Amino acid sequence: MHENNFILKLCGLTKQFGGVTALNEMNIEVLEGDIFGIIGPNGAGKTTIFNLITGIYPPTRGEVFFDNENITNKPPHIISQKGIARTFQNIRLFSNLTSYNNVLIACHNQARYGILSAFIKTKEYKKQESILAEEAQKVLNTVGLKGKERMIASSLPYGEQRKLELARAIATKPRLLLLDEPAAGMNEYESQQLIELIRKIKQEYNITVIIIDHHMDVIMDLCNKIAVLNFGQKIATGSPEEVQNNPCVIEAYLGADK
Repeated sequence: MHENNFILKLCGLTKQFGGVTALNEMNIEVLEGDIFGIIGPNGAGKTTIFNLITGIYPPTRGEVFFDNENITNKPPHIISQKGIARTFQNIRLFSNLTSYNNVLIACHNQARYGILSAFIKTKEYKKQESILAEEAQKVLNTVGLKGKERMIASSLPYGEQRKLELARAIATKPRLLLLDEPAAGMNEYESQQLIELIRKIKQEYNITVIIIDHHMDVIMDLCNKIAVLNFGQKIATGSPEEVQNNPCVIEAYLGADK
């Protein structure tokens, strides 16, 4: 891998809501193939970064580059088609559909047939539907939901709903996966399972991952590099060891020594 092969670059990214600056002059570079962590206290601007990357909010200033292409201000569906997927802090599933159909819908992001082909069910349509069905099953197997295909999403235990949301995200075949607090509400055992699953997904699907989480053990165990935010500012970037020993990070989390 070339040392400057950045899949994502945030350049001077700023977001203001009225008179409040949620994110200020954010500069972040993520290498392709990395697992990159973003941490910080509540209100630090972590989720705002994801919302700017995915086009949910337009930035006040600054630019977002994905694979050397400026995607600033592009609509969310275009950004998704370019290869960026995300999960949310609050699980967002089709709660009344089966696990399988939740993933199959996401797989249709890859569909290459037109409305007419689907209406008259051409040979090409049937071929692609068969491929997508196989892919949906493969993704469910990957996240550990084999045998749960016919279960209604809302009836799954919390940890399995988290896995299903991950499955929906990777079913879109992204190059960059944004995980917004995937370990929220999990116990220590479930968090450890999640760490192993994210590693498996990264390897199997060759995905770059950016993860936000309050579980420091998850971030420190998973990530090659970490950015630390506080009040919309980046106060540190580095390896897990560098970040843990950074005085600015210690002060932001523990408060200044009296």
